[in-house]
Amino acid sequence: MRYHGARNLTPHTYREATANEVYEVLPEFLEAAQLLLAALEARDD
Repeated sequence: MRYHGARNLTPHTYREATANEVYEVLPEFLEAAQLLLAALEARDD
């Protein structure tokens, strides 16, 4: 999973290039998280 891989890069690194790679994934992650939230809220009706 791309998000999991990006998250695993962050705890023990201070490289700017790695931080930029993770940062680039954030918009995609946010969209997926919002879709998941909407799906879960729809099931809770």
